[in-house]
Amino acid sequence: MIMQEFVIRIRQRDGSEYEPSSIRGIISSLDTGAISDAEIDQLYATGELGNHNPRSLINTLWFKTTTHFGIRGGGTEHKQLMWGDIQLGIEGSEEFLEFNERQTKTRTDSDTNNIRRQKPRMYATGTERCPVVTYKQYADHRPMIFSADDHPFYLAVDTNKVNPADHAQWFLAAPIGRNKLDSIMKKMAERAGLPALMNGKRLTNTSASKRLCQKLLQSNVPDTQAILITGHKNAGSLNNYRVLSNDQRQSISNLLYITRLT
Repeated sequence: MIMQEFVIRIRQRDGSEYEPSSIRGIISSLDTGAISDAEIDQLYATGELGNHNPRSLINTLWFKTTTHFGIRGGGTEHKQLMWGDIQLGIEGSEEFLEFNERQTKTRTDSDTNNIRRQKPRMYATGTERCPVVTYKQYADHRPMIFSADDHPFYLAVDTNKVNPADHAQWFLAAPIGRNKLDSIMKKMAERAGLPALMNGKRLTNTSASKRLCQKLLQSNVPDTQAILITGHKNAGSLNNYRVLSNDQRQSISNLLYITRLT
């Protein structure tokens, strides 16, 4: 009854109702925790993340764009993503991917506080987890006739061409289904053997978004800079993501211990 009342009454600041997908995200975040470094390592170790096959490419691109560009973990914003929204660039000798955010139903020029003033980037790392390498491999395996700027970013897998050794086209000239994007983290966790519930938290798409916010805050990135990456309208929105890392809790404990002795 409490949850039903919450869903009925919840409103945005201007009094308008939230989109159904936004409400689902709010509800899921109540028992969703940020994905940890160890859990990410498990996803790579089991091949759910990586560049090995069509599914791992899609999974990795989804995870990187969520945790680096602040694209919301649910299916709505990812479903709206177009191929031209992410551009490969180079600055000096450094390659990077840059997110060029378009106007959408929820982000328009009429609200200047809702448009990012700076385009977020993720740079090449020179490691096996390099986002630029993943992007280039995905570009190579997309249909050439379906890689215009206004074509969907996430494409459905061509199940007739899934041999990783085959460097031909892996994807169809058709967008991936909304349901697959909505449940991508949950399915990854299941296939990787990660517990459905650990320490009171579930791994859902929101787990990747929470990781982004918490990593920025725990690394003392100023709120005004953090929202340029997370895409939040104002710095106050980040307060919901403030938690202490284990290192921070230990530092505070040590600080208090030393204070007692002096």
